[in-house]
Amino acid sequence: MKTHTSRSGNVAVEVVVGIVAVVGVVLGIAAIKSGNSVSQSMDELNTRLNNIDSVVGGIGQLESEVRTVKSSYALLGQDVQVIKDQLAKKPEPVPATPAKVAGAKKDAASDAPAGPGTFYTVKGHDSLGKIAKQYGTTSAAIMKLNPGLKAGNLKVGKKIRVK
Repeated sequence: MKTHTSRSGNVAVEVVVGIVAVVGVVLGIAAIKSGNSVSQSMDELNTRLNNIDSVVGGIGQLESEVRTVKSSYALLGQDVQVIKDQLAKKPEPVPATPAKVAGAKKDAASDAPAGPGTFYTVKGHDSLGKIAKQYGTTSAAIMKLNPGLKAGNLKVGKKIRVK
């Protein structure tokens, strides 16, 4: 059995081999002219490729940080909107209280505790203990019913709640 080889297949191989040889010669000449060996040129090329990889990695990290900042900015915008909405609401009006005039006499009725219950008007020589005993309660209970009342500072004419 005879093997047949095509002449055109051999020509293609010869052309490729020729091109590779020319490239090798060109690289060799370039290395000689630059004063570097081929291995030094390859090392420089690898160093540059590593630098490029570092830059690309840094870009990826920056992209991640930019996404984080954008997310934080969006949340901040939401918070600002909530605050704006709260500020836009009209506050409930505060009921007016009469202004206290310096030196004006207090009205006994304005000092009296509000609400239902039993009341007593303080007389001369009264004490909180005496009043409590008279109404079958304690000084502490009367003080609890009258916020701001002090046992040693009863004023004649003051109306206090005893029950």
